[in-house]
Amino acid sequence: MNAPISVRDWGNFARHQRFNGYGLKKREFPGLTFISITPEARAAWHKRLAKLNANKEAALEERRRHALKQRVGLAAARSPMHVANKKKHRRADKR
Repeated sequence: MNAPISVRDWGNFARHQRFNGYGLKKREFPGLTFISITPEARAAWHKRLAKLNANKEAALEERRRHALKQRVGLAAARSPMHVANKKKHRRADKR
């Protein structure tokens, strides 16, 4: 389980989530100061966040693989064995 967060931090997190459209669906009761979140709304929220995190993780993995391919390509191009770095041999009987 994740470490508990303070009420102040939770308020900032919840406000940020609501602003971005990922907030919990809540019920407010007239005349009362508390808010109710149904178990169904909480489960749906967890599913939405899991889907969002999966998309972010996939994008991060794609960026990581792309960076790796770039590093490998640059290392190969610097190698003396790379085709661009080999001296061209001319055959004497070609002419």
